[in-house]
Amino acid sequence: MRESTRKKCILLILLAFAVYAWWQSDVNQPTLNQTRHPIKILLITYMRGGSSFLGDVFNQNADVFYHYEPGQGMFLSLFASLLSPIRTSRRQVHRNMSHTDRFIKQIENLADCKFGNLPIEVLSNDHFFAMTKNGGETYRQCLQLSHEKIIFECRRGYIEKNCEYGSNICYRALEPLDRITSDVPWQLTHYRHCMNKRLSVRLQVCLTAYEKLCQQSKIRVLKLIRFDIGFVEKLLKSDPNWYIIYSVRDPRGIIQSRLSNQLLQFDTKYEAKYLCNRMLKNTVEFERMKRKYPHRMMTTSYERLATNPVDVAQRIYQFLGLVLPYTVKEWLKTATNSNDLSQEKAFGTMRKNSNETAYKWMKTMNESDKEYLESLCGDTLDRLGYYRKY
Repeated sequence: MRESTRKKCILLILLAFAVYAWWQSDVNQPTLNQTRHPIKILLITYMRGGSSFLGDVFNQNADVFYHYEPGQGMFLSLFASLLSPIRTSRRQVHRNMSHTDRFIKQIENLADCKFGNLPIEVLSNDHFFAMTKNGGETYRQCLQLSHEKIIFECRRGYIEKNCEYGSNICYRALEPLDRITSDVPWQLTHYRHCMNKRLSVRLQVCLTAYEKLCQQSKIRVLKLIRFDIGFVEKLLKSDPNWYIIYSVRDPRGIIQSRLSNQLLQFDTKYEAKYLCNRMLKNTVEFERMKRKYPHRMMTTSYERLATNPVDVAQRIYQFLGLVLPYTVKEWLKTATNSNDLSQEKAFGTMRKNSNETAYKWMKTMNESDKEYLESLCGDTLDRLGYYRKY
């Protein structure tokens, strides 16, 4: 009898120890309140590469402050109309600016919630707040819709009529408002005065509350689709709180999706070659940097996330030392198996079957195009581990 009681006691002790160990490993992982400094996460990915889906893995988290494609606000709001007559210039602007200290400083300002140091074009651009779940709508309502008209009128009156392509005037416009000095060209001075006079007062009121929301967050996420990965090394060197998640997709799927949604700016051959060369370069750079920062850089793919959304999301959060919230798990289950077809939009993240969406290109792309793209992107496909038929 005593022996039986002793065994039961041992079993109860072992069971209690197992429960405690599980609690320590799962519930007691580094939580947001225990984190001394905010975690800063940069998502580097590609247009039509599942970037919005990956971004929403964080945006659905109430503890996250999310910046949806801040590159739009930094460059497109000012340069889009200027560069439209020479469409090849737009890519060159992004390529050249992505490695500058100025661009890195803007990324740091966003992650540090120092919105007052950002150019006014960023603060008043839809991409600065439209997709931010936690506070974005409040900021939009504060700012109101009149900002678009103000930007258009100021830019048309002083910049578009006087700015030559690639001139220093365009680039000086990225400076924060408080750095305007007497040596700035008159066109830019009048432009910034126009913007400052009509927008800045309203912006300061709105930014106070928006910055506070950002400062209260312990996880700050930025998603970039237009910039090469090389610049992140400076961020990793300067701040140990930065983490990089590099996400890829089969380039054949990206090209097919851009074709279907009329997003190709040039012919298919040029787009495919440019995309694959860029992906290969970024992947090589990522692998090099990961050897130096193995615990701060992670790679994933749209196909993995679409096929096993909860498992992949959990691995991403674990990599960051976080626990995937229950609300995000439930959202993933709904978003990847949605019965509401009205929610399935080209630029949305709700899908009837996310796995089917990820590989849809295999059915819709004809064999001759597949063979052609494989000939252009063979090295990239091999490097990323994607299957080649031809």
